[in-house]
Amino acid sequence: MGNLRKSTDNLWLHSALVCTVAVLILTASRTIGTVGEERDPFDTFVHSVILVGVSYPFQTLFASTAMSMFGAKLPLWLCAIVGCIVAAIPASVLSPTISWVAGVMPTGEAIVETREEFFQNVSSRLHYVFLLFATLGTLFWMLLNYRWWVEHLQGARGTAEQDRQNEEAASADVAHLLRKLPVQKRGRLLALSAEQHYVRVRTEAGEDLVLMPFSEAIASLPNDLGMRIHRSHWVSRNAVDKVKAARSSLMVILENGTELPVSRSFSGAVRETWSDLIES
Repeated sequence: MGNLRKSTDNLWLHSALVCTVAVLILTASRTIGTVGEERDPFDTFVHSVILVGVSYPFQTLFASTAMSMFGAKLPLWLCAIVGCIVAAIPASVLSPTISWVAGVMPTGEAIVETREEFFQNVSSRLHYVFLLFATLGTLFWMLLNYRWWVEHLQGARGTAEQDRQNEEAASADVAHLLRKLPVQKRGRLLALSAEQHYVRVRTEAGEDLVLMPFSEAIASLPNDLGMRIHRSHWVSRNAVDKVKAARSSLMVILENGTELPVSRSFSGAVRETWSDLIES
């Protein structure tokens, strides 16, 4: 869960940086609008923001999807280019529409007064606008985005494969414990809790009590599978959704909503292990 949040944060930061650079390049170079036309700099800037704001989400969606779906069989660069070209279809219609509504279309043949004239004009120039997005737009996306997405997708694949291997190994290690549960409650292990002479075993399929010493249950599990957070509670590393911090106390929240307290003696280890999941 923490890796997912971190990946999402990096994506937003990268996207904001790319869009900013693209807008600045388009605005400074005056590559949009009628050639040789003197335009208000602010209109050029707003027009650039609309072009990038419309095209970038479509390009990223189609290119990253194509790379994810067909990257195992085709070169990633080819998948990205095809995705960007396909994205030019909706962008070439939506971008002029928003620019016209905002009143920042370049003067000349692109300026019209009525909606009917506008759509007639867009239809007649659609091939030109599409070609602009399919060439210049694709070039921008490949230069500013391609390398980042290659590393992102390869990292995601490696993480997914490692998680799969870890889960398979962990499943084999905890099989002896899960066999003590009713069949309908067997699943990925989330946490263990001591309750007198019993151990409450929590899985993604439910929970039940098992008659055995708590210390014996923990000792039978791999050290890297999870950690003890309290003298009566043990949690799987991958089962934690967030950690609530209130004054000097901590509370671990599992992905199924279960809340487990953290004792003072284990608070340091919990803060270090799930530092990116702590919420105050």
